[in-house]
Amino acid sequence: MKTTVRLRRAFSPLTIGSKLICISPDSGLSQTYYSKEEMYVPHRATSPLRIAPIVIASADDSSWEGTLGNHYLGDTYWYLDGEQITIDGINYKIVEDEEYKYVLECYVNFPAGESHTIFMSSTMFDYRTGENIPVKTDAITVSTDSFSVGQYRIDFGGSQNILYNPLKDTLLDYEYRTAQGEDLGEHVPGKNDYLYTATLDVYVGNEKMNPSDYEVKIYDSKTGTELIAGEELLVSATGGEITLDLRCADEERLDVAIYVNEKEAIRQSLCSITRERDVYLLKMVNEEDIYPRAVTHWDKAIIQYDGEELKSGENVIDMTWYADSYRKTGNVVGYGKSVIYNIIETGISETAINGYIEQYIDHKHKGAYESCLDDNQEVLTNEIGEPLIFN
Repeated sequence: MKTTVRLRRAFSPLTIGSKLICISPDSGLSQTYYSKEEMYVPHRATSPLRIAPIVIASADDSSWEGTLGNHYLGDTYWYLDGEQITIDGINYKIVEDEEYKYVLECYVNFPAGESHTIFMSSTMFDYRTGENIPVKTDAITVSTDSFSVGQYRIDFGGSQNILYNPLKDTLLDYEYRTAQGEDLGEHVPGKNDYLYTATLDVYVGNEKMNPSDYEVKIYDSKTGTELIAGEELLVSATGGEITLDLRCADEERLDVAIYVNEKEAIRQSLCSITRERDVYLLKMVNEEDIYPRAVTHWDKAIIQYDGEELKSGENVIDMTWYADSYRKTGNVVGYGKSVIYNIIETGISETAINGYIEQYIDHKHKGAYESCLDDNQEVLTNEIGEPLIFN
């Protein structure tokens, strides 16, 4: 006689988040039509708008490796104002991309005054279960402004779509490591540094204005809130130049307004900022067993990115250490890149039977920096009056 039961491997369901971002630095979500010249800037026939999906996946049981799910996407379908876009190879193209897998290229100049929404739908293959899971992104808006002779015009010398990857930020890495005592000499500015500076000029018609004749104000496009120079994202904004602190950005869209004689002369979209959360590798270094008289245990996490150790990893990655025993689970024993903890307090058995600790790290990308506030909700500053920020 034989009694059989089949035990199947069970997986936690995937939690999936998705969105669209603009990845064309010279062709943003908004464009301007100059009526006298009958010209679009940017002209999408020669500088197409490029839109890419970001799909993030995770499972509570840690059975899904990594976070970026783009490479498991099936065929993509794109929609303009709710109607499926015809990919004709002229107005619209879908191109394969090493990082995002699929990118929509738009070659259409929309008429002045119009705005449209674009979203994507697809399926993502769950390699654990063999299922295809539906994915639908939130919509993003594309728009066209108009410009006539004699009007004010803003010329922003930076990218309309700023992509910030903290894992590539050499300035962030430099400041962290020198604060830890490393002698790295003088920092050489890099293209991925969090301090982002670009020119900003104002014209009346074709005549450039003197910066002393106007005031620059920057606003959050989503809330309409004015950004204050020297606080978090906006470092400074003057006639001629703007500087942003990208550490304080997550998903942002900014508008710029020019005031002449204390009256608003022109307001338009300035740029969007997207924080990239790239894939990294984390591993623990101490694999030694626990000896009978041991009281404490130490370990250290190494974060690798693009094939190299990221020594400032804890500045970018949030790490919480756990040490579970058969008696106690969910024991938080430390935070950051290294840990040392009392073995006895984990509840480990004193004999070989159940004499184990299951040590693991819950880790994820840190978010945008925020101001440090005191009990009265006032911004804390350092000795020279600069706001203190943290993540």
